Amino acid sequence: MKKYYLYYVLIYGGLGAFIPYIVPYLDGALNLSASQIGIITSVPSIIGILVVPLWGIITDVTKQDKKILGICVAINCVIMGMYSSVKMFPILLLVATLAEAFRYAISPLADNIATDYCKHNNVNYGIIRSGGSVGFALISFLTGQLIKVTSNSRIIFLVYITLFIVSLLVLPFLNSKNYDEEEKMETSTLKKDLKELLKDKSYLWLLLIVISTISISEVTNAYQGLYLIELGASQGDIGTLVIFTALPEIFFMAKINKLVLKYGYKNVFKIGILTFLLRWITCLFASSPTMFIITAPLTALAFSIMLVAYIGYIKEKFSSEIQATALTITSMAIGISSSIIKLPVGLGIDVFGLKILYIMSIAITFIGFIVCMLKKEKSDEIKL
Repeated sequence: MKKYYLYYVLIYGGLGAFIPYIVPYLDGALNLSASQIGIITSVPSIIGILVVPLWGIITDVTKQDKKILGICVAINCVIMGMYSSVKMFPILLLVATLAEAFRYAISPLADNIATDYCKHNNVNYGIIRSGGSVGFALISFLTGQLIKVTSNSRIIFLVYITLFIVSLLVLPFLNSKNYDEEEKMETSTLKKDLKELLKDKSYLWLLLIVISTISISEVTNAYQGLYLIELGASQGDIGTLVIFTALPEIFFMAKINKLVLKYGYKNVFKIGILTFLLRWITCLFASSPTMFIITAPLTALAFSIMLVAYIGYIKEKFSSEIQATALTITSMAIGISSSIIKLPVGLGIDVFGLKILYIMSIAITFIGFIVCMLKKEKSDEIKL
């Protein structure tokens, strides 16, 4: 189990060195406008998400999951090396798109291998996956300190590439997934399952709530580094912010099921939405970096509530035959909607300033609260 845990530390550690700092890098080192940053952080992500099923098909056909994962990691490292040296916006957009097309395949492929190992060895996947949270938070913090010491924001690419290369050394020690006929047959039902889901009002209700909360949190995460810097912090302080945001998730994730058992899904969703609203309001009126950072655990709490609750809701509400499709479609909807929202947010920041980020977040999250309230109590009494 330790080698799987280490693999997640390395992969998500690389992401922790890159994701929180890429927007400040594009703004500070390359002097891109917020609108251009919105394009760079949204269009490549949409392409990356859309090609994820293709990687799944390639893996299912070849049965070479570790080889495909290794190829994606290696090619992504090469492209990221190019990313660090490109300055012209059109070429930057092309390189970022190529990087995302390979990067978005990495987590699902790693999850595929890890969950299969857990299934056949009676291991708790949550423990292995927590390595990702630890790696993301700690490496993000250390990267921030490196930026402070070196005054070189391009170091994010060096840390990212180094950790991904080390992960290639660990990969051969992981077990390949065991494929069986049952799993092959499940892929053929995707179209039918999707049609069934889109006819289900309770799923559409859930989808609207998740998009108006988790998707919005991903948008704010993309720009929060810029907001923190505007409050007077340095790029190095972004790592401290990530520590306050990511590490509490490890504690919160384990407690949410108890809330669902006690209050039911609808009430737990309301708690999560109200927690997000409280966080966005504190961000909007934050007067110092310290205030912004110490209230960051609210994001961790809200995100943990919404993530655990929506997965539990799908597991409880829908038949086992359709659960995998529901989870896949929901995950893709979160990724695509957050990427699309980044475009108008970037334009809004250019026109109105960074505070528009949290004004829009409050408005959209409040719409999610209204949608949540519209759910009839009778069909909402579902508990784990």
